[in-house]
Amino acid sequence: MNESKYFHIDQLLLDSENPRHVFMGSQSEIIAYLIENENIKELAKDIAQKGALSPFNAGGLLSVEGEPGKYWVLEGNRRVCALKLLNNPDLAPASSKKYFERLVANAVQIPTNFFCHVFANREEAKEWLASRHGDFKGGAGLKPWSAVQSARFFEKKEHSMAVTILQFALREGIIDEDRAHRIVTTVSRMFSTPQARDTFGIVTGRSNGTVLINVELTEFAVVLAEYLADIENPELNVGSRSTKEDRIGYREILAQKGKLPKTKLDHTIDILTGTVSKIETGNVSVAKPGSRVTGNSPVSGASVDAGGKAQPESKPIRTPPARDKARKLIDYSLQIRPEKIRAVFLELKNKLDVQETPYSAAALLRILIELSCDHYILNHAETIVFNDGGKSFGVNEKSPLRIKILGIAHHIHQSNSNLIDAKQFAALQNECPEAKTNAGGLNLLHNIMHNYSHSITAVHVIAAHDNFKPFIQALWHN
Repeated sequence: MNESKYFHIDQLLLDSENPRHVFMGSQSEIIAYLIENENIKELAKDIAQKGALSPFNAGGLLSVEGEPGKYWVLEGNRRVCALKLLNNPDLAPASSKKYFERLVANAVQIPTNFFCHVFANREEAKEWLASRHGDFKGGAGLKPWSAVQSARFFEKKEHSMAVTILQFALREGIIDEDRAHRIVTTVSRMFSTPQARDTFGIVTGRSNGTVLINVELTEFAVVLAEYLADIENPELNVGSRSTKEDRIGYREILAQKGKLPKTKLDHTIDILTGTVSKIETGNVSVAKPGSRVTGNSPVSGASVDAGGKAQPESKPIRTPPARDKARKLIDYSLQIRPEKIRAVFLELKNKLDVQETPYSAAALLRILIELSCDHYILNHAETIVFNDGGKSFGVNEKSPLRIKILGIAHHIHQSNSNLIDAKQFAALQNECPEAKTNAGGLNLLHNIMHNYSHSITAVHVIAAHDNFKPFIQALWHN
């Protein structure tokens, strides 16, 4: 450690790499997130009433490269956030500003300094952070990191799948946040077993944070809800003390209940984004749990379907790796005359590396789609009408993007089914579901622009683009 002393609050920057949240680039974004998710109001109230921070808890800092006198807060982000808001309530989102102004008006005293240790680098700090936050049984007076947050800090890849699955369960209202935090390791244990993943229709590995399934999302939600309820039933042995045999045998329990997914798809679905990827099936059989596979020989004791009927199992389906690792999002040419739209297309095609800049690529992809839709509408004199759920919508420039895409796609399909066939139109409908769900490529692109806590990878963007590709090409067909 370099030094320990008091630092003025204005010298301190909230850490963009804090395990309490995903990477965030701006201080205002971090403040908004901490207020919403990490009990900052309660902490600020306590500080305002006492007029001081606890003398037992020092902060941990790291010098900001290229900015003398500025420091990243490695330990104490909640306290620093509370102090910043008490010293300047204008930093709070509009909805919370008055709350902090009232605290300031009634405060005994507002501290402006924070006693901290300065570390030479993140690795030096990591050992101390681990001992401080890694034990969930201790830390009285601190808000411990959740299992999800600890998984981020310790980079526990074995929990990556469980974290994603629980995020899906939270979004769908299957469980609450407190329970999700408690059962991360239990869920991780279940899906560490390949046969258990196959039971749920999961085709990705246990350490993969992007969870792909080859069954319908609705069926996956049903079987997941059943499993999360069964964890609490000691007679089923699928909780924290389950054995490999218990986890494999759980398939038969689900089959008896009629909860097994019934539909095997010819594509995969990302459970968080709903994006669809084409898949290639293998012809190598997978053994019954506990046996081994040799070539293409039949396997005794194959799995059973929901009705209890024996069925051969196939090799777990994987997404073709070539596109997942693609550097360029667009690998085709289009004749686009409007200068602005052509510039956006060429930037995506020639300049952006989607592996390095997935957020920029996603944002430009959304812009390309919307501008292309507007150009199509302006250049078709006839009225474009879209029928959705018994309602008819006239499609124009002011229509929601979902209505534009589906209305134009239907118009093209009716005019020339060689450009967008029935299967492609159905796929577009899957990519553009109603707003009540977060599934689909369109919602992924929307969340990039409007949801500060939404995280993506290059794989998500590539899958979204590939699903919209026939539509984009049809828009600019000459």
